[in-house]
Amino acid sequence: MSAVVVVGAGIVAASPATLARVTAPPGLVGTIVARPDFEVREVRDGELLLVVPHVDGPAALRERAAHDAFQRLGTAFRGSDECRLLGYRSGARPMPAHGPLIGYATRDRSVYVAVMHPGVTWRPPSDGSSPTNS
Repeated sequence: MSAVVVVGAGIVAASPATLARVTAPPGLVGTIVARPDFEVREVRDGELLLVVPHVDGPAALRERAAHDAFQRLGTAFRGSDECRLLGYRSGARPMPAHGPLIGYATRDRSVYVAVMHPGVTWRPPSDGSSPTNS
């Protein structure tokens, strides 16, 4: 499950991922929680996105990994007894192979790209101010 796209002088690789959707009491997870065995964040009131350690192989292995991560979520948070696993999907996320890829992708400078991990682009401003359009 590995694809590579060449953009200008950089390379964007496909990173395998398994994501699970979980119902939860609103506010159960107040921020991004990253642990070696799972990562979770609230995507909207009452719904969590659970990033499951990816397992190559048959779908049954990925299903087992999603259920295992869901069980670990249940032991990590008080109030999680109301959580329900809605489902999971496996796929590939575009990730820069060598760090952020920023710059013109064509010689005529008609295409500009900025590709990086979303945690970098969605982080709050380092000076504590609110993001604004300028």
